[in-house]
Amino acid sequence: MATFDFAVVGGGPAGLAAAALLARGGAGVLLVDAARARGPRAGEFIHPSVRSFVHRLALLPERWEEAHLPVHGFVNGWASAISQETDFIFHPNGYALALDRRRFEGQLLEAAVGCRADTRMGWIARAIEPCSDEQWRITLGNGEDVRHCEARYLLLATGRQSFHPRVNFRRRRYDRLAFLAVHIPRVSKDNRPFIECFENGWVYVTPVPSDASVIYVFFDARMGPPCRRTVGSLRQTLACCDRLSTLFSDVSGDRNEDVKWFAGTAHSGLATPTAGKNWCLLGDVAESRDPLSASGMYSALQDASRVSERLLRDDFTTTAREDMDASRQQSFAEYLKMREGYYAAETRWSDLPFWVDKGGSMVEASAIPALG
Repeated sequence: MATFDFAVVGGGPAGLAAAALLARGGAGVLLVDAARARGPRAGEFIHPSVRSFVHRLALLPERWEEAHLPVHGFVNGWASAISQETDFIFHPNGYALALDRRRFEGQLLEAAVGCRADTRMGWIARAIEPCSDEQWRITLGNGEDVRHCEARYLLLATGRQSFHPRVNFRRRRYDRLAFLAVHIPRVSKDNRPFIECFENGWVYVTPVPSDASVIYVFFDARMGPPCRRTVGSLRQTLACCDRLSTLFSDVSGDRNEDVKWFAGTAHSGLATPTAGKNWCLLGDVAESRDPLSASGMYSALQDASRVSERLLRDDFTTTAREDMDASRQQSFAEYLKMREGYYAAETRWSDLPFWVDKGGSMVEASAIPALG
């Protein structure tokens, strides 16, 4: 039976980066991800400072950015009919990037393989059981092929809807935000991402490499999607979004083979605790924030870097874990209050359910410090 220092379950950015960093540090690392066919991947806009952070991790090849799309500005139509434009020309970290998420995760996987992590993509962790105070036993499956292995430490990076009965944590959801998204050909030469609001939610549009854009429509899951999965219905629902209307001009009909739909959850959530004696949570399973915060990729990579560094130093003591959770809870409380303020700032539809509930909020921000 193979034995590892660390087993990382989940092959998103947090899990991939953690596996690469731990393996680069000389540890024996197992990386497991079901790697299901997922259809279109989320478009991801990363700020210049996040792009700089990726460089500082020094995991990817020198020319990794060439697989992605340079972005030189952002347009914000939140809480105003007059958009605010941000230009990155003079930003100290240069331009932003619109990521090809599949390629970016592929680059992180190549880094993990290059650092000699044992990668099992397409394998499912069918069972994760503690076999002693010091070891985990993991049963892996790939069709009829079944393998067993053990690891001293378990890192879970399995997303915001994860549940793991053998790991003692609880995860609280703070809103009902969900999204419906469509991947369409990009017809505008202006590739800046932008945000606009409408009566039942808000819209985020980001370019992706290969001359396409992804339109995300965010709404309260309790109210259901504000439109059907057709371009005509989307166009009608978002008729008040002036900037968005230009993207529809060359998308003819609702059966365009280049139009692909997908959906998911976008709720804010926080787990407590996020680490134990021989396990920890990474990425969205530990903490997820509203996409409006534009912090998802940075949080995932920062989590992986911070936790990996402590584990390699064997410095994840009880005190260190408690301090990390206390800091995370305080930061999350501040984020929720900021989120409440942003939703309250949009007053054009302040009497309609989505905006009255501040984006499907399920708890007053003042209650957050009592997480303990």
